[in-house]
Amino acid sequence: SSAPSRSCSCTPPPPPLLLLHAPRFRAFPSHRAMRGCAVVASAVVRRARLPVGIWSALPVSGPVVPPVLLVPRCCCRGFASEAASSSEASASSSSTHKAERVVLYPPGANAPSAKADKFAGLVAASLQDGSQVEMNPIGSPAMWHCLRALSVGPCSADFRVNWVSNAQSPESSDAGNGEARRALRLLARKGAPWEEFDKNISGGCFVTRGTQVEQLAKKLALELRGNDCVTLHTWADAEEAVAVMLKAIAIAPSLGDGAPVRCSAGSVRKDGQEVPRVIVHVFKAPNRGAAGPEFVAYPPGGAADEERKKVFNDTVRSRLTEGQTIVMECRGRDATANAMAALASVRLRTGRFQVRWVDAFGDARDGGPVPRALRVRVSSGETWEEFNAINFSKTRRLQVGKDVKALALAIGSEVKKLGGVAVHAYADSLPCVFSAVKAIASVSTEHSGMSVDCVPSFGWSDDGAGGKSRSIRFYVRRAGKGGGGGGG
Repeated sequence: SSAPSRSCSCTPPPPPLLLLHAPRFRAFPSHRAMRGCAVVASAVVRRARLPVGIWSALPVSGPVVPPVLLVPRCCCRGFASEAASSSEASASSSSTHKAERVVLYPPGANAPSAKADKFAGLVAASLQDGSQVEMNPIGSPAMWHCLRALSVGPCSADFRVNWVSNAQSPESSDAGNGEARRALRLLARKGAPWEEFDKNISGGCFVTRGTQVEQLAKKLALELRGNDCVTLHTWADAEEAVAVMLKAIAIAPSLGDGAPVRCSAGSVRKDGQEVPRVIVHVFKAPNRGAAGPEFVAYPPGGAADEERKKVFNDTVRSRLTEGQTIVMECRGRDATANAMAALASVRLRTGRFQVRWVDAFGDARDGGPVPRALRVRVSSGETWEEFNAINFSKTRRLQVGKDVKALALAIGSEVKKLGGVAVHAYADSLPCVFSAVKAIASVSTEHSGMSVDCVPSFGWSDDGAGGKSRSIRFYVRRAGKGGGGGGG
């Protein structure tokens, strides 16, 4: 296939890239299977009719997406996606479902240019297909490959970025130091055509490898208070500077009003400059916790191992970071204690929740009592710095006892008189934590519909033997009194 006419002087043009999408190989491909792949590749390039049954010969499981031929437009604008021309591919394209989210893995340090171009082509093809692309880069090289892929496609790309849980870096493992580095998560979709993308960088902020991440994040948070958009740009080959941009964007919501941001990525080559610029427009975005669907989380019970608890904690933290509201139904003391431990462990911003009694399952017509559960609704609250600035000496501290009703009455009375109250329970005592949450859920019953919310946090208390024991503290106040926003 000959490449389309090009408007630049880049020579020679890169070769076409053929993508054979398959969910996964059933086994290591045999020579016969690889010959089948070669037949498909040859037929696509020659625009020839594919042999009947060729798809069944491929050693893959699940639906096979028709091949896509990526024809280079020019070396600085990436690839244009062109669907394979064959009767079977055309027929299957309408019946094969498109993935809602595609997870792609960026190359790391010292990756060859062929691998980088292949990754950029995969990202471009997935975005053009209408899929949402997820990338989880660890380290500056992987972050650079991600932003490069988003900025050199057939059109611009819209994306969100946030921190995810600690992940083990392959590079650090190879080095033998075992150091775990945090990963970013980028969720990208197809953006505006290049003709509509704003390439003006005159009022933007130029980022260098020496730019401090926290300082840039503070600048972003400050400027987004009075502007709807902030533009960041740097040289397209500045690996460290690109990583600084993405990290700062991920941190910025937690330093501002908590509202999440969305970004648009592209590139531009100025006259007289050999290296193009990569551009990221950062926009204010509505808080998805208020407008979007709630995320339903399932707290692990007593039989859960540590790995499952860690996954649950990471999920809660990630969803709150994105500004999403979480709903959990806690049945029993183990699930309740695990849920509270996850909320007390969130970073940057507090995990503020409201809780009420609901019918868990069963039916009153069965003749027996309807089991009850605690429905916890969590949103991101004020920053921990703002929360810790509260003068807690002006409010009382209540200890959890066996009488849940009496504790609920005391909580409501203190909130009415002083605006808030701290309820302390030993963190390793599941019955105490369970009783505290049940009492908070019962406040609306004991005080005629009074609505309260709560922020859990970890601390230390006297154990009665001259030592210290870890405790979990529930600061209860009238609903809506604390700060809010995204970024957990």
